[in-house]
Amino acid sequence: MNRLEKLPDINYAGDKMDLNGKTALVTGASSGIGKEIALQLASRGMNLVITARNEEKLQEVAGSIREKYGVNLDVRIIPGDLIDPATPKKLFEMTKNNNTHIDLLVNNAGFGHIGDFEKEPYDKSYRMNEINMVALTSMCHLFIPPMLEKGEGGVINLASTASFQPLPYMAVYAATKAFVLNMSLALWEEYRERGVTVMALCPGHTRTDFHKTAEFPEGKIQKEIVLEPDVVVKGAIEAFLKKEPLYVPEEQRSFLQFTLSKFIPLKKRLGMTADIITRGFPKR
Repeated sequence: MNRLEKLPDINYAGDKMDLNGKTALVTGASSGIGKEIALQLASRGMNLVITARNEEKLQEVAGSIREKYGVNLDVRIIPGDLIDPATPKKLFEMTKNNNTHIDLLVNNAGFGHIGDFEKEPYDKSYRMNEINMVALTSMCHLFIPPMLEKGEGGVINLASTASFQPLPYMAVYAATKAFVLNMSLALWEEYRERGVTVMALCPGHTRTDFHKTAEFPEGKIQKEIVLEPDVVVKGAIEAFLKKEPLYVPEEQRSFLQFTLSKFIPLKKRLGMTADIITRGFPKR
């Protein structure tokens, strides 16, 4: 046995959330998983507010959605950089002023870095912390209260399989995603009986620009299980509709990572993860 067949079932309150006619706000929607989430939510009849730094790419995403799913679908674009602490409030105020209630918040924006900690550029590390953790938390603080007032809504926070253990040579990224995972699980419990579902989406390697941005060495992930964004997102939306607190794509549920690792001594486990991460690195 080398895969977990199923994550534990957890009871939840209420029926499935009906997405048709509701509105989702998706951050980092210009490419990758964020773009795919926007497309698949649109296919389910959701209106969209999409945001990212690149307005031109957002326009392309909006055009694709309108072409594929009809001009009657409301797709709004709000360019913004979540490194700016004013951006979460800007997004909240703009939707509020337009009388747009956000039924589903998707905190997808974020990025990573691979390499020696001391060589990680200071500005990049700072930005990673701000976007992956601080901005995500701010978005939850702003958009969850109106959902609670309505008694219905949800949040999907993008974590990672990296969030389940310390990762030498991806120390900051894995730590930020552990933060996202643990906060999401805590909020799931806080709000599950109040009509709001908070889910952590934890994919492994996915065919996006993540690896280029993170500066993965050539050939680093050739032997890894790499999924297409549409596969990750389809499973994630189904899990969210079932009000699950956590979703890991089935193909990426490693028995070693999720079960056996609990019985491996910490020092040994850290060495094993370091060896896995540095495969494909130039020789030191």
